[in-house]
Amino acid sequence: MKNNHGKAIKRIIMAALLAALILSAGCIGQDTGAANGQNANTAQATATPTPASTEKLPIPPEKLAEFMPASSDTWKAEELMYGTEKDGLTLMSWASQTYKNAMSPASVTITIQDTMGEPIGNADGWEYFYDFTYPNYEMHAKKVQEYPSWLIFDREADTITQLTMIENRIVVSIDVANGQLTYITPYENAISFKKLAELTK
Repeated sequence: MKNNHGKAIKRIIMAALLAALILSAGCIGQDTGAANGQNANTAQATATPTPASTEKLPIPPEKLAEFMPASSDTWKAEELMYGTEKDGLTLMSWASQTYKNAMSPASVTITIQDTMGEPIGNADGWEYFYDFTYPNYEMHAKKVQEYPSWLIFDREADTITQLTMIENRIVVSIDVANGQLTYITPYENAISFKKLAELTK
């Protein structure tokens, strides 16, 4: 029974990771902009879809973008992307930014998504909150700033991902490619999950 749960949770988390990667790659209709005056670009933001009058609105993507950490001498921020998308009838928002290491091929991508509480592969994963280990894949349940989180090691893809669920609605993904676990910590500390939680109230 536990093995079946393990397979199910792996599929759920992989779906969440795929969704985050699609968003961070900008493959879905997006707005582009800059947070806190950094990484400003001249691209014009596309219009946000107009929701129906009875539709609940997600957190504005510009608000999510404000939580992206600043660039540094070692980690150079690439273009900040944010926008909204529809999942079925639900309008969701997201923001994403990649940071490239100036001295190695490593990169860190942060994606913050307001799922509006929809079970789109993000929320259900925390129902079975214990560790799983496979030959080239590990998932470890933990807490980050008091919120449930998965730490995922994918050795075939050479990625380490931390997925954190805030108020059963906001998912923060910190994805390290070609790097080390320690690369997650400064970005995790630079984002106030408590302030993100306040946006859901």
